[in-house]
Amino acid sequence: MNSTTTQSEAKNLYARATRAELAKDLDTAFRLYVEAGSAFLNVSRTVAHARTQEQARQDAARALERAELIKAVKPDVAPVRRDPFALEEQQLVLKKGSVINGVAAPLWTTASPGLGAAGMLFSDPDGMLELSAEQKEAGVVWRRPSEVLANAKILSDLRPEDIAQRVVADCSLCASIVVSLLHSRSHNSSAALPSLHPRGPDGNPCISPTGRYELKVLFNGAHRQVMVDDLLPFRPDNSRMCMTSRGEWDIWPSLVEKAYLKLMGGYDFPGSNSSTDIHALAGWIPDYLEVKSPSFQREQLWSRLSRGFNDGQCILTVGTDVRPLADRGRVKLLPSHCYPVIDVKETEDGSRWLTILDSWLPTDNGTEVDALLDELSLDGEDDNQRRSIDIAWDDACTLFGCVSVSWNPVMFKNQLIYHGVWKAAHLSPARRDESVHQTLRIRLEGTKDAERPFEEVWILLTRHRTDTRRSSEFISLHAEYDDGHPEARKNITDSAKTQGIYTDNPHVLVRVTVPSPNASGTISLNLSYDGSFDGVGFTAIAYSGLGMHWDGPLRALLFDLRISGTLTTKTSGGNYTLPSYMINPQYRIRVPATTQDGPSGKTRIEASLHAPRDVPVNVMATWGRGERVFDLAQSDIIATSGAYTYGFSRLSADLPQGDFTLVISAFSPTHLGEFSLLVCSSRWVEVDPIPQEGAGMFVKTMRGEWANGAHPRYSLELPIPTDVKIRLQPHALAFVRIGLFLAIGGTAMASSGAFTDARSGAATAQVVLRAGQYIIEPEVNGPGGGGTFSLMVYSKSAGISLAPL
Repeated sequence: MNSTTTQSEAKNLYARATRAELAKDLDTAFRLYVEAGSAFLNVSRTVAHARTQEQARQDAARALERAELIKAVKPDVAPVRRDPFALEEQQLVLKKGSVINGVAAPLWTTASPGLGAAGMLFSDPDGMLELSAEQKEAGVVWRRPSEVLANAKILSDLRPEDIAQRVVADCSLCASIVVSLLHSRSHNSSAALPSLHPRGPDGNPCISPTGRYELKVLFNGAHRQVMVDDLLPFRPDNSRMCMTSRGEWDIWPSLVEKAYLKLMGGYDFPGSNSSTDIHALAGWIPDYLEVKSPSFQREQLWSRLSRGFNDGQCILTVGTDVRPLADRGRVKLLPSHCYPVIDVKETEDGSRWLTILDSWLPTDNGTEVDALLDELSLDGEDDNQRRSIDIAWDDACTLFGCVSVSWNPVMFKNQLIYHGVWKAAHLSPARRDESVHQTLRIRLEGTKDAERPFEEVWILLTRHRTDTRRSSEFISLHAEYDDGHPEARKNITDSAKTQGIYTDNPHVLVRVTVPSPNASGTISLNLSYDGSFDGVGFTAIAYSGLGMHWDGPLRALLFDLRISGTLTTKTSGGNYTLPSYMINPQYRIRVPATTQDGPSGKTRIEASLHAPRDVPVNVMATWGRGERVFDLAQSDIIATSGAYTYGFSRLSADLPQGDFTLVISAFSPTHLGEFSLLVCSSRWVEVDPIPQEGAGMFVKTMRGEWANGAHPRYSLELPIPTDVKIRLQPHALAFVRIGLFLAIGGTAMASSGAFTDARSGAATAQVVLRAGQYIIEPEVNGPGGGGTFSLMVYSKSAGISLAPL
């Protein structure tokens, strides 16, 4: 619907939909209800009257509810196709993110005219910022710099070491300003500097005669405008109680801080990390690294940092965690504090060093923390020199809890940007669950004259924030490269790894390495959200030296079936390397004969598995003939979702006519919880659960051991004729087999066949036995010839007796 859609046009669409529904033309009715809902929503956004807005929203909900009901009655209803890449769809997402913490942050076009014009002094119509507890206790008053500072300046030869943090808890922002100034002076560039306006004829920030300033920020997927006046918090003694310069003359740090903290909700700022701050202030790529994370690679990171820092392609800070004060000789580091890194160097003897700086000036209230800050570093004649510390890289990886790196986006020739929404409020609960896991595909274009055999594609996922104090929101990004070869798509080797961990950080950065000379494949992205809020916007940006384009929206499949279940101690078998893999939930997919879908007559299947965010899961399609799969080999795999990903996994496959087995699993048997499996297909298929081994039968279990060359044997007594199946499962990898014999005469009744080293062990077929006594012989073969095992005897009758001989 276009922006001129009227309420009468929307009502007309709804009336047509109703007539089509009454005429049993459900496909047409479904399409018209969806169009009517879209039209009513458009009306609610364009009319000014509040009552009309609310009525339009109610009408939209009613229309979309009718569409959902039709979909429930007729699952194969023709879908209404929507292009999420359309410009108007992208703009709607960006406009929705234009109010942050109640403050209007419109999209940036150009600096407002008249910022530097003389006239009446400007006062921010949004009012004063909320003060921090320390500022309130100090009794600060709002004053303009012109009232207090006779020679106020803007960014006049300001040095990194001049920046002074006072008592506001924004050490990450202060450190961000320091490293931005350092980059500007070291590389004669303004690329990392916050963009404050007005600007003078030389293009640099200048004093505004009206006291009105604008900060350009990159927030919620686009550059936005934050407007402030120049009223700043001063103590009664006329000293500024905000970020300032050590000489007290330059007001640029104070204005940048005020504008950014206005966006973030006030001076009572709860804190951030510098890569997030620099992303907003300069648009650089945030790369937040937890030192204690299992994925932290200190040697690889050092190489990146050393090269990037000295080439001017990155700036960085380090942060302590909440542990008590760290004491390294006379160097004391505060807990939960951010330190700017002002040098990264490697000496001739191979030693690797970071130089950090502290910008927090101690106050005069005599607290213990102030005393510690005052003796932050080694004594030196120069006060600035006293505030810098050299720390060996290996020590830094012990002392600090995180490294926040910001990368210059001009490192990459090409960018792709997509804006989307998780959990649209008008969707049904089932569809909202689906919406929190979205998939995008990037088509890569190789280059014949590549200078190196491999290229990197960086993908940044950003969660939009309209309330920065909101908590308990998590996002995850999983990226996987597919070079187009069928064998690569079903590779089993990565299926014992985990990726895609959820984080409450608003940014996630993932790097994918691809062969640049023939990088003509596709990168699939899974973008996931976990939280209780509706309509959460996000932005995905891909950076690379390769040519790229979005591969368009996923093809909408006509049919879908949702299955719910629970991973319990009896149904969670873990990944395929474990002997318990066989107990995982499995499903038979029956594809009927067809010649209508594609040139090969195959049916497109997409299976999406949803689970709690702390449960890494995987989906595997196999040539299992619709029967339970006990062990996996590479040749058994049709398609896999790849590495285990937290909370969500998806696979796609084109299946011919026949029966296939779908296996869902968590990474470990200890990962438990409810799950939902959504199977979508291009034509109707049957999906049925496959019973567990021995379902409907009684089971006797016994543990045993092959020790000192002994061959254990077990007596099995059946009081009546019954069906019996036996499984032998070694607790460590071994070649085993199992045999069943009559106790009298030793006639063989059942056998698992030749020795096998299958992880699930060896099993006999299900056989019918007469009442009587039998002997079970578990055998092991090969070096060692020992170890423990489990013996499971399934029977259709109760009362059987199993005992060692």
